[in-house]
Amino acid sequence: MRTLLTILVLTLCIAGAAVAGPSAFAGLTLPLGDLADTADMGYHGGLRLHYPITPLVFSAGPQVAYHRLPGNGDDVTSFLELMASGRVTLPAGPTVFAGLGYALPGGEIGGVDIDGDAEFVWALGTGTSLMLLDLQAEWHHLGDADFVTISAGLGF
Repeated sequence: MRTLLTILVLTLCIAGAAVAGPSAFAGLTLPLGDLADTADMGYHGGLRLHYPITPLVFSAGPQVAYHRLPGNGDDVTSFLELMASGRVTLPAGPTVFAGLGYALPGGEIGGVDIDGDAEFVWALGTGTSLMLLDLQAEWHHLGDADFVTISAGLGF
């Protein structure tokens, strides 16, 4: 019985990378262009849930991420990104994805919270999966700002 359970768990772990599902991710947020003038490199973390549409090839679903970018002095730019995305997994293992969503920005100047206007955001990216570990890089366009995220995630 123990051997059968071990084989089942290993099979699910190997197949888990190919089958869409929930994952948690975290990484670096790198501001570009005008955003880089006011904000420094920051971090992000979030959750993603992908539903298989075409098994082992195409999946789609929601994701949510929190980004925090320190600025000059006490200024901090932070925002919550809510996005719907699609993901295509190529036969050799790499993935490409795109998403469209909404960002709810906020900020902090001298310890006082400032809420900005919500903006549409879209993203394009690529990555790969190694067993349950997802590695990805995405380019995001938020209003007049651009930034790149580099993430590592763990799928369940």
